[in-house]
Amino acid sequence: MSIPDVCYQMRALFAFKLKEQSRHFSLLRLKVERNLPSSKYTEQRLRHNHTQLNMTSLQERRSMPTKPSMFRINSTATALLIATTSLSILLFIITSPPPPPKSSYYSLYISKSLSDNATISQHLFALTRRPHVAGSEANAEAAAYVLSTFNSYNLRSHIVSYDVSLTYPLSRTLKLTRPPPDPATTFDLRQEIYPGDPYPDVANEVLPTFHAYAKSGTAAGFAAYVNYGRVEDYVTLKEMGVNVSGAVVLARYGEIYRGDIVENAYEAGAVGVVVFTDRKDYGGGASHRWFPDDKWMPPSGVQVGTVYGGAGDPTTPGWPSTSPCERLSNNEVERRGDVPLIPSLPVSAADGDIIMRSIGGQVANDDWQGSADAPLYRVGTGPGFLNLSYTGNQIIATIQNVIGVIEGAEEPDRYALISFKNIISDYLVSFHAFHMA
Repeated sequence: MSIPDVCYQMRALFAFKLKEQSRHFSLLRLKVERNLPSSKYTEQRLRHNHTQLNMTSLQERRSMPTKPSMFRINSTATALLIATTSLSILLFIITSPPPPPKSSYYSLYISKSLSDNATISQHLFALTRRPHVAGSEANAEAAAYVLSTFNSYNLRSHIVSYDVSLTYPLSRTLKLTRPPPDPATTFDLRQEIYPGDPYPDVANEVLPTFHAYAKSGTAAGFAAYVNYGRVEDYVTLKEMGVNVSGAVVLARYGEIYRGDIVENAYEAGAVGVVVFTDRKDYGGGASHRWFPDDKWMPPSGVQVGTVYGGAGDPTTPGWPSTSPCERLSNNEVERRGDVPLIPSLPVSAADGDIIMRSIGGQVANDDWQGSADAPLYRVGTGPGFLNLSYTGNQIIATIQNVIGVIEGAEEPDRYALISFKNIISDYLVSFHAFHMA
């Protein structure tokens, strides 16, 4: 058979497979939509505004070198793309090493060796022994550990690196001013090392508490309490006659995504946001038992994370963050509406209590209150006055995806994707997870 004949047959086979996989993905998406509550699915779809993916769109995205809106692949280019991809698949089939014997790894996933507490504890300890924020050397070492572990199970494994836009804190301050004669409070924004910590040596490796992709800037205004910072919470405040325009609002974690807390505050006219970890939700309430004696977050513990509202790299929305590639500017990213337009800071339950005691005005509703021993929550605004500043450093850094392939016993030509999201977290939370697992 001649090379053109082989290419023709491979193109036909590849086109058939694309159609078959597209139908499979459509059926799978339909099943997922039917199993999700309609309101929840609609909310997710509106939030992220994702283009529905099928095998064809995935293939197009993989080949996209720059902004999707700047390119239109015509029918001739599409045919060439399919032909080239078909030959690539043929070469991959010929040159790729055979998968490991099925018997060498199927049994691992039905044995007790991988699921017993000792094995889980070993891996969890190795991955949480030191902080490993995205883009750091420690994070690359964690990826290498996962790759080594996958290889030890005879999985076909490899690492794929991407150069992505990440933010790290350079400086942050928070000051509370009260009416005389009460003194002002400048918060140190630190998490305390608990007595008897066996790993105090890593304390200096922990990044300061911050919100990833937070807006750099300053904010000053009277403090106002907005419960969980939901849209309905601002409706309640409006019904109470409370206007948060120009205020620095205090919201508690829970109920909604932290990025939405900041966005809703901006829409309501606030100039800054402080998000605290309420003991009622995360600190064990009035029990006064927390880590390391219980599972609850200690008073100085701070929840950190991103406030980015999109998916993936903000500077490459919809196409891979490979190097080199075209990227959006910071102004273009802001115009897309996926990053906050006002600064924010996360604080601990202890710091939140101090701010809460400075807020006067009407008493908040019962379902807005804290634990039994917490101060009485009022909505403000003022008389406490907050000055907030945050400066972040945005850079392009390298991250890693570790991919391990488990060949299915049935329908090995189909794929089930399982992924884990890297979260920028402080050592307290990861150490907490290790000891309480």
